[in-house]
Amino acid sequence: MDNQPSKWVAVGLYRVTSPDLIKKRIGNYFGISNDRLLSKRRTPDLVLARHFIWYFLRILCKKNVKTIGDEYNRDHSTVVHGLRRIKEGLEVGDDFYSNHYQEINRMLGDLTWSVRTTTQNNNDNKKEYESNYTINENLRL
Repeated sequence: MDNQPSKWVAVGLYRVTSPDLIKKRIGNYFGISNDRLLSKRRTPDLVLARHFIWYFLRILCKKNVKTIGDEYNRDHSTVVHGLRRIKEGLEVGDDFYSNHYQEINRMLGDLTWSVRTTTQNNNDNKKEYESNYTINENLRL
């Protein structure tokens, strides 16, 4: 009976993201260890790396600013300021921010995507399938 045509098929594509992997890759990109990223220091290289990590955690992992701030021992308003700096830099087309964004985007492009498919045949039997794929292309945010 499973050979009957499906009544409907639902397909969902979603991104499997790991906040730890994002932090590690962006930290490596800027040449900064996780310990230094979590420190209280505010040197320009650390601040820039943190801001990009926060930006990608917000976009890809849908983390809220309070959670991000707690992870980095920062107030949520500090995170909001960092997110705003990256967003405004990208919106005005600042080469400095755009170049970093494109490189980080390229590095994060090979994170895993998962496709979830649900089918239902004429006998109302549902089947769910899930497949993971690793693709290497720029994120479309």
